[in-house]
Amino acid sequence: MEIGDVIRIGNYGRYSTENYGVNTLYVKIGALTLYFSYDTVVAFEHPDYGLVVCENVFSVTTGKHINWIDTGNKKGRVSHEEFEKLLNEVMKKTLPSIFKDEEEENRRKLLEEVQKIEDELNRIWKSKAILLQI
Repeated sequence: MEIGDVIRIGNYGRYSTENYGVNTLYVKIGALTLYFSYDTVVAFEHPDYGLVVCENVFSVTTGKHINWIDTGNKKGRVSHEEFEKLLNEVMKKTLPSIFKDEEEENRRKLLEEVQKIEDELNRIWKSKAILLQI
């Protein structure tokens, strides 16, 4: 398999010159396509989700870019909060190795917290045992 079959970068914009085309890029990684306006992901497409487009909370120009992606279907857009949630979900599903280290770090931190709680409980029980002996 060629890397071009797995990862592809293109332009979805309708600019007349290539100078502006860098502001409307898509990146396709396997089954996931991320649509950028400047350096912000404003939409994505995946077989399990279809086309998911964020409402325009950005700028007039980004609004134009979003219209190019969904052909102006404003009713089909999701809130910024919902978009971030879905994007995070699809990224973890599609690119799990990227998030593996983050999950391991979170597990490590959780285990440290559990250990602190256990240590504190042991200290309390020892104190209580000493008090009961008095």
